[in-house]
Amino acid sequence: MLDFSYFMGYYRSLAVLPPFASQLPRHANILPFRVTGFLLACFMVSCCQIEIGQAMPDTDFREKMRFSESSGDHTKLTTLKDGRKMFGAYQFSAPRLKDYKDDTGEDFSEEDFLSDMSLQDRVMDWHERDVIGYAMDFGLDQYIGKDIGGVPVDMPAMIAMAHIGGRKGMRDFIQSDGKSDASDQFKTRISDYGKKFSGVDPYSLTPMRPQARPQGLLDMSPRPQMRPQPQPQPQGLLNVMQPAPAQRMRPRNRGSLI
Repeated sequence: MLDFSYFMGYYRSLAVLPPFASQLPRHANILPFRVTGFLLACFMVSCCQIEIGQAMPDTDFREKMRFSESSGDHTKLTTLKDGRKMFGAYQFSAPRLKDYKDDTGEDFSEEDFLSDMSLQDRVMDWHERDVIGYAMDFGLDQYIGKDIGGVPVDMPAMIAMAHIGGRKGMRDFIQSDGKSDASDQFKTRISDYGKKFSGVDPYSLTPMRPQARPQGLLDMSPRPQMRPQPQPQPQGLLNVMQPAPAQRMRPRNRGSLI
């Protein structure tokens, strides 16, 4: 069964204006850009089958987020100075997990969450869709392609800024032209995550480059020395470079005058 809500959530991000839209004249027709996003989302629905309850395939964005938050450790549990706890590979807070439970009706314990990476990916699916919907509802797509507080604004940057500063913190940063730039207890600012994740692919995973062939596969044993063979000399040069052998002179007869 297809999870249409997943694709419709991403349709909303695909249907935003392109980065150069801010440079278009005010009377320019922007409808084709949004229609293109809708058609692309429909194509994804028709070609891909994702079961409800399954997470989408991995992406560059998620891979980078996991490494940034927990070095990829899905069992990581962090307790902050104020007593709040952050869970899993993406370091979700307890209130954010409650938002997921309330919205989806799914229930699980903290232990279940830390032991189940597929569950964490499902929460990340929902989290990204939720941030995208929030950004569209507040018209933040109009800022895509602009530089705010040193952040090239795009959808990955918005999701990352909301991940560290909350949806409201992300919106305040954008609408204040970068003046509202809160930080966490590790002194990481909202703008830091915006710069870090801007331009990172949120839809696919870049394939790894093939590694160099191990040296053990090469034959490193010394080869036996071959007896030097005489080099053939070109024909025609031998007679030119070497003098012809001297001919024996026939002895003259003693009685001859010659």
